[in-house]
Amino acid sequence: MDLWIGEDLEEKWRKKKGKNWIRDLKEAGCRILWYTSYRFDGGENPLLCITDSAQEMRRVKDMGYPCICLETGGYRIYGADLVVENVEDIDFELCKGVYNRHYQIPSVILETERLIVRETVPEDAEQLYQLYEEGNGTYLEPLPGKLQEEQRILSFYFQHIYGFYGYGMWSVIQKEDKRMVGRVGLENGEMDGKGILELGYLIGKAWQRRGYAFEAAKAVIQYAKENMGEEWLYLKAHRENIPSIHLARKLGFDMIKEETLCWFRKRL
Repeated sequence: MDLWIGEDLEEKWRKKKGKNWIRDLKEAGCRILWYTSYRFDGGENPLLCITDSAQEMRRVKDMGYPCICLETGGYRIYGADLVVENVEDIDFELCKGVYNRHYQIPSVILETERLIVRETVPEDAEQLYQLYEEGNGTYLEPLPGKLQEEQRILSFYFQHIYGFYGYGMWSVIQKEDKRMVGRVGLENGEMDGKGILELGYLIGKAWQRRGYAFEAAKAVIQYAKENMGEEWLYLKAHRENIPSIHLARKLGFDMIKEETLCWFRKRL
């Protein structure tokens, strides 16, 4: 990952004593492009810009680059991909998150013995349609009629749902052949007027009866326990969707409401 450092920050960071953020970023695999030694006019290889200047930020954003802006001097900066107040916050994980979000590079959320759970990208749309065509969309909202429309939706979801919340529905990838075999994830929902955190899952019919749904969902439950700060996790299943109800119970959820949609809850 290439990081371009703006003019004022270069002067400050080259003279910085004590903790060396630049050294840490280099050790994490970043290539540092200093203002005084690197000029660009747009169209080069992907890079992330870091500056404390609103003018520099607007210039690089107009060229199509992502930008982290460090607020200094007591004035607000608007329009950057991310604004931070402390230089200590600018570490590799922060830079990687902004870089990946802009260039739509999916982050891996977790791995299990057989599966990878990662963010869904527009390129997954075709495989997603295949999952639905195999008879898995009975209890789900239908996909748009055109592939391009679903790709547009997934692009928006990637930028704005993952970008804002940091979670959502993710793709389940089979390690053996890197194929998308389903989806699993966490979404904000509502039950009886109360905001809740919901677990969702879908495994393609061709990959069912292998324990994939249980394996992926169990890992996401552990992820929620460690990262979400919620007391309860919920899920819902149509009362005629017997396999989903059985899975909910196997995962340790208790049914709390039985209607056309059955609601389940599990303490994290």
